[in-house]
This record gives sequence, structure tokens and C-alpha cells, in this order.
Amino acid sequence: MLPTGVGLVGNWVTVTRQLHAMGRSDDAALCADITAICCGGVDYALPMDISVQRAIEQWPNVPDVYGWLSLDRKGRWLLRGEVIVNPKVSAFIGRNYVRQENGGFAFQNGPQKVHVALETTPWVAQICADDPLALQDQTGQPITAVDGVWLTDTGQLVFATARGAAMLQDQDLVLVLPHLRIDEQAADAEQLLQALEHPESAAVSLCWSDQHLPLQTVTDAQLPQVLGFVRRPEKP
Repeated sequence: MLPTGVGLVGNWVTVTRQLHAMGRSDDAALCADITAICCGGVDYALPMDISVQRAIEQWPNVPDVYGWLSLDRKGRWLLRGEVIVNPKVSAFIGRNYVRQENGGFAFQNGPQKVHVALETTPWVAQICADDPLALQDQTGQPITAVDGVWLTDTGQLVFATARGAAMLQDQDLVLVLPHLRIDEQAADAEQLLQALEHPESAAVSLCWSDQHLPLQTVTDAQLPQVLGFVRRPEKP
């Protein structure tokens, strides 16, 4: 019987090989099995020796993992393309999600580093339900400092925060419109649309939580370089 709980997943590769050995080769089923193992409180039968179980927990110099974990534009964690729906797993990843020296981001799973591919930015911001002037990231942590704001050519609003770039989730864009200004004056939706389509014609800014931030423009392709992060970490 396989021990349960997030601490088990000391080596995802080993777990995957064991699942493949049991005949679980379909990616969707494999993701579901690994998620079940991670979530804790799930009694999952797997024919593993005691020595192998101990090796997963104690194996030193565990190799980094690439191409397994990703973060989408909605702030959801995906394992091999499948959304992780178990809140315990998502919370565990979020608590151990850290920036790397090269600008990439990774989930630190015990001794193992699982590098995260990003659909947009390393953080996904949303407006707090109980405070229309407060932001939080995909882990539920508050975003307390915003140093700049960018509008991409794909229509995404991106904040520069103390922890890195944070794209505002799509459904919250409409909530930000009343806080945009043209030449420091309030404007209606039509005026804002024209100004955003022709940013050289007027100075657009965001008045947010006692801050007055010029709205800068950037292409989506240039965003990682401008805000200093790696979207697609690659194995060296």
C-alpha cells in the first residue's frame, strides 16, 4: 500500500514509472493517478518495496524536472496539460513556488525542483472579492506593492510587483476600466478605447490604491525580457 500525502511525491519520475508499470500509459489517466497520490488521505494501492518508498523520501541529488508542470492564464496549475483540481495539491504547489536565479519559476517539491512553464506571467492577479482596490495572486496571497503597469498587444494588463510580473485575469479587466485616466482626467469607455488603440495620442494612466501609474505598452513576446522572467524553462 502506497503512503499518501504530498510528501510522497519526492520524485515524480519514479512515481510515473511505477504507474506505467501498472499499465497506466494514457496521459489523462496518468495525471489523475498522480494527482490522487499527491492529494493526501487517498489510499492508493501500488506494489512498491519499502526500500523504494524510502528512496522517494530520502533520495539525495534528485534531478530537476522539466515539461511536467505549467501555470495557465487563469492561475491554474496543470500537470502534463491536465488541470490539477485538488485544492490540497494546488495549495502545496503555491506555498513552494519560487523564483529561480535565471528568472524562471519552479515548484520546490522537497529536494526536487519542478520547473514551471508559463502561459503568460509567473503570477496571475485577481481583484479581491471583498475589496475592489486590492489584488491577490493565484496562491491567494495579497499583492501589496505595484511598481508599474503594462498593456500588451494582446490586450492583457500586467502589473510589475515585488515578486514579479502578474497578469490581471481576463474577467477582472472590466473592473479596472473606471480607474484608467487620459491625461489625468476621467474618461468614458469610448475615449479609453481610442486612447488604448493609439497610445501615442494621449497619456493613459492607472489610478490604483493611491498610486498614479503610467500605462506602458509592450508586445507579449517582449514581456518576459522587459519584466525579467522565463516563460519556457529548458533543461540545460
